[in-house]
Amino acid sequence: MGTAIATGVIAIAGALLGSIMTGRMQRRITEDAHAAAERAALRREQIAAVAAVAAGAADHRRTSYRRRVLEQRGATAEELAEAKDDAYRTRSAMAQPLALVRLLIPHQAVRVAVDQLVATTFGLREAPDLAAGREASIAAHDRFLDTAAAVIGTAAVLGTKP
Repeated sequence: MGTAIATGVIAIAGALLGSIMTGRMQRRITEDAHAAAERAALRREQIAAVAAVAAGAADHRRTSYRRRVLEQRGATAEELAEAKDDAYRTRSAMAQPLALVRLLIPHQAVRVAVDQLVATTFGLREAPDLAAGREASIAAHDRFLDTAAAVIGTAAVLGTKP
């Protein structure tokens, strides 16, 4: 009879320990899944911010280039005013995406790359050589995208090497 009681106590203790361990494992799995979902959401926000900056820079580069060409060509005051408005609009459109990149990707390499992109793109208006300024802006654009992809790991997500 003593053996039966001991066996019963061991069985009950084993069942209790098993349920405690199962509960802990389930909690850990839930926490890990939640953390993975948060990381994935942050990555999506980072990618969207980088894409918005890249698109904004391309738009501003295009409008700034057009404005300079119109000035060099001796365009009408109306054409110049329209080009100036377009350039202001595209420059302003970059403010929010730039802020998001700085807030969502606090990495020095990305900050340097985005600052170079902004400097070359916004500087196109005053560049002594328009073609060289445009090429510098395009190169900075590509460096920014490459740097951001390496930092946030988009290449791994897309199945390519950074």
